[in-house]
Amino acid sequence: MKEETHGIAGHEGAGHVVAVGEGMEKKWKVGDRAGIKWVYSTCGECEFCTNGRDELHCPKQLNAGFSQAGTFQQYALSDGRYTTRIPDGLSLAEVGPIMCGGVTAYVACKRSAVKPGEWIVLPGAGGGLGHFAVQYAKAMVS
Repeated sequence: MKEETHGIAGHEGAGHVVAVGEGMEKKWKVGDRAGIKWVYSTCGECEFCTNGRDELHCPKQLNAGFSQAGTFQQYALSDGRYTTRIPDGLSLAEVGPIMCGGVTAYVACKRSAVKPGEWIVLPGAGGGLGHFAVQYAKAMVS
């Protein structure tokens, strides 16, 4: 299967909802603050989507900036099911990177089940994901 890029990169972003598509009227309204992540959508029907834990392994998954136009544009489309509500008071510029790197690091720390007094090894702790992981791990054991 040939993947088609749509020529616009960007797999994480944050902004304001300017239009709401059919079926999303109960979840989103114009003006809401929203974040777009790497996963644009999944099929919702395969074994991975329906087993309750592997949805992100869906073979029909679409991705922002890869198989769907990404976030490096003035307006971006996103499947409302995979878009995250951003609370007021948070800077959209600071929240954007959390939509990918932050989520990746958080899930890794959460799955480690690190507890106060235990060690966690974070390879690349000075890099993009690593600096998130250090902060999350510290917060999880505090």
